[in-house]
This record gives sequence, structure tokens and C-alpha cells, in this order.
Amino acid sequence: MWGGEVMHMNPYGAREPHPYRNYMEAQPSFRVEPFVYQRLKQIEGTRVVVDTVRGSVNGVLVDVKPDHIAVQEAPGGSVFFVRLCEVVWVMPNLDK
Repeated sequence: MWGGEVMHMNPYGAREPHPYRNYMEAQPSFRVEPFVYQRLKQIEGTRVVVDTVRGSVNGVLVDVKPDHIAVQEAPGGSVFFVRLCEVVWVMPNLDK
């Protein structure tokens, strides 16, 4: 070891840093769809039907984040956190 780095020999006999050491930790990533996020922020607080790859969720859109939304079934009821990458479509009920 030189300078705290883990070294190994490459196929040509040269010393080089070990390929699996000294890398930054992988950071989680997600895709942001800015127009979807912006529209969902505009209808926050209204009733929606959200269709996902696993089924539909119906309730009030209580929170919108760049990577997920929160839909509450009824006042005081269950809250579902849905990742936006799992959403197929959203239908707002704009009737007040």
C-alpha cells in the first residue's frame, strides 16, 4: 500500500489503484418529470384517481414531491405514498 490506497498489479505488471476501492459511494437517483411534477403541485389538495402499475389509488392528493406523491383515501384514513415512476396516469376531480 502506498499513500493509503489499495494497490494491485494489472495484467501488464504495473501497479495501479484497486478498481473497486477509493470510489465515491453510489448515490440514489431518480428521474424527475418536471411538467408532471408542476401539474401535480397545481392540483394538490384535490381528489384524484391515480393508476399505477399495480392498481389504482383514489383519494385526496395531500403531498407532492419530485419523486413521489401522497394520496389519502379519506379524512383520517390511510395515506398511500406512490413513486412517480410507478404512475401510469392521474385523473383529477376538479369539481369542488
